[in-house]
Amino acid sequence: AFTRAIGLRPDFARAMYNRGNVLRDEGRVAAAEADYRAALVADPTLTDAGVNLAAALGELHRWAEAEACYRRALAARPGDADLET
Repeated sequence: AFTRAIGLRPDFARAMYNRGNVLRDEGRVAAAEADYRAALVADPTLTDAGVNLAAALGELHRWAEAEACYRRALAARPGDADLET
């Protein structure tokens, strides 16, 4: 469903983000990374995509990139308790 939605609206950031979540749940972390990045290009304010990108990068043992993503998310949503735990 998300792939179809993206096909109809290639800039549909929320669909890219959600497809990334499905891919990550399936263990396809590299593919999820690509969707999270695409979602952020389409909508740089979609902070949840940045947070999940950071988590995916951590799963891929790309620690410096993961930390940078988390820091960007914190900067975008200062004081968000979900990001500070």
